[in-house]
Amino acid sequence: MKSSSKLCQLCGSSYVFRSFTGAIEALVGEHVMKSRIVWLWWLVLGVFWNSNAWATRVAEDGFETTPESSATGSTVVTPSTLSQTTQQSIDFGIWMVRIPAGRFEMGSNDNDDENPPHWVSVGAFELGETELTQRQWKAVMGWSIFDNNPSRFTDCDDCPVESVDWHDVQKFIQKLNQKTGKRYRLPSEAEWEYACRAGGRHEYCGSDDVESVAWCSGNSRNKTHLVGQKQANAWGLYDMSGNVHEWVQNCSNSSCNGAPSDGSAWEGEYCGSCVVRGGSWNNSPWRARAANHNWFDASVRSIDLGFRLARTLP
Repeated sequence: MKSSSKLCQLCGSSYVFRSFTGAIEALVGEHVMKSRIVWLWWLVLGVFWNSNAWATRVAEDGFETTPESSATGSTVVTPSTLSQTTQQSIDFGIWMVRIPAGRFEMGSNDNDDENPPHWVSVGAFELGETELTQRQWKAVMGWSIFDNNPSRFTDCDDCPVESVDWHDVQKFIQKLNQKTGKRYRLPSEAEWEYACRAGGRHEYCGSDDVESVAWCSGNSRNKTHLVGQKQANAWGLYDMSGNVHEWVQNCSNSSCNGAPSDGSAWEGEYCGSCVVRGGSWNNSPWRARAANHNWFDASVRSIDLGFRLARTLP
């Protein structure tokens, strides 16, 4: 008997494959084997064709039907449902949206670590249309005999990657930049809030109605959800409020006093903890507010901690 690896090698050559099947036919009878061999041949071709088609689709789109979307009947996230805004670049299925330069009032008087409100100028940059998904994480990090998906909610490839600490994210970005030659990074906290507000002054990112834009503790059913299912903000960014907390580049600071006015990351005081924005599926709407400022130890991995990429323009 030939080994399975030897059989796979034989299947790689149509000439050898036909010779092999001919020998089998001679042994067990042409009429019995012919239909089975034809079926096997088409099966091999079908697997090859579908695997290449799937790989092409993931490379171009970055999205695919998931168990969750099939089971619940939710709309599957595809470029046709997400691409209603002006997107500027795509690598590994990661759609990036061009954010224009501008000036805005950051912070609020609602909480001590959000005040005082202050004006910040932000240069143009790109920001991920959605939070980074598990599919995109795996595409960049590569295949491994060990599962390279750190997430707990692993039945949903197009849900946000989570359970990543700040250092994990930096390693991901380093690898992505090596593969693309581009300058991906985390957004600064000012860039994040500027993009969240998108020229407006809503309570949440894109609306005063939390239900329309965010997955929070009241509607999440205690889990993450497919990206891009809620209403986008005015600049076409999804899930800026809710779903998962998003790491930003900033170190934690106790207030906005002394914060940079040029939109750069504030890496002062204590860099053992870093800022997260947007709230999560596990939080009340208070954490999903546009101005809300929160932080975690940089080494914390939690089932509601993810991120969204930024990119410095050439």
